[in-house]
Amino acid sequence: MQPQKIKLKFTRMGFLREWDLEDGSVTSIGACDDWMELDFTEAQIRVFEVCESCKAPDPGTSANKASKEEVTVLDGSWNFLTKELNVLKLDEWVYKIRNWHAMEKEGVTGTPGQVNSYTAIFEVEEIPDGEIRLVLDDLKQWIPSHVGFLCRKRSLEIYLNDKKVEAFKPSCWQEKQYLEAKINEMIRKGKNKISIHTISLLNPMHSLVEPVYLLGDFVLLGGKIFRNNGKISGYWSDNGFPYYSGVGVYMKEFVLDEDPEVFKGMVLELDGVKDGCAVRINGQDVCVRYWPPFTVNILQYATRGLNLMEIEVFNTLENLYGRNILQSGLVGAKIIKLR
Repeated sequence: MQPQKIKLKFTRMGFLREWDLEDGSVTSIGACDDWMELDFTEAQIRVFEVCESCKAPDPGTSANKASKEEVTVLDGSWNFLTKELNVLKLDEWVYKIRNWHAMEKEGVTGTPGQVNSYTAIFEVEEIPDGEIRLVLDDLKQWIPSHVGFLCRKRSLEIYLNDKKVEAFKPSCWQEKQYLEAKINEMIRKGKNKISIHTISLLNPMHSLVEPVYLLGDFVLLGGKIFRNNGKISGYWSDNGFPYYSGVGVYMKEFVLDEDPEVFKGMVLELDGVKDGCAVRINGQDVCVRYWPPFTVNILQYATRGLNLMEIEVFNTLENLYGRNILQSGLVGAKIIKLR
């Protein structure tokens, strides 16, 4: 995002200084005129002081000399991980009312009841590593009183590739009202079919009104599940994590050939952050940015030799619960060294 020139009117004369809102440092800008043109990015807050008793620094001092910039672009891929599991949102289903095949499978043809079914297909190109979980939002498994108890029938049964999914429990993802089950042993390469049978034995019928979620350490490419290789270039929403809402961590190493003391400043400039971020250098928390400008002086955190940069980017819940897939993550970064 390019800064814009903003004209400010000052009613007092003196020497203009700027206060850094993060570390309290003060930077001298110059003599204050009636009108001054200064750079601002969108939503930026800057705090100035007009000091009538301050004197301008000697033009010959190093503090007043123009800085020489050395720019290092951190291009290529980043190491990437998410704080939570990736998500496949299953929101397109085939609905069949009074499914006689499902009624026979559930054994309710000889009882006063009905079975409706929901069916969805998802594809797996590579079996992911780690745990895979199926999460339900608005559906509950319970035994209807009297008739259901006598028939030993539950109000809901779920099948993955014609195998019954058992042992649903309260979920630790999003909220405890959700239900989840591990399905690692049921997933297979190719097309996978998930069927939800809602069963009524004279009791109100369940209905599916929210998506079903598949959680795991995978990426989604062309709508298919692939194994996650931990590398990314650009927004995570465009690179295998379209429905992920939360925190994604971009990691990259950079080398500093000189001692940091030889520089006047070292500015990290992040490009295309959606929506906010936290910066960590060599394990030290540097700053949190909720809006532009996404720049920060990292001089005091850098060391000579190898340095590790971690950018924790966070987005909103729109990608998970909304109707739109918004750009989320980070485009790139560069380091500007000032001499």
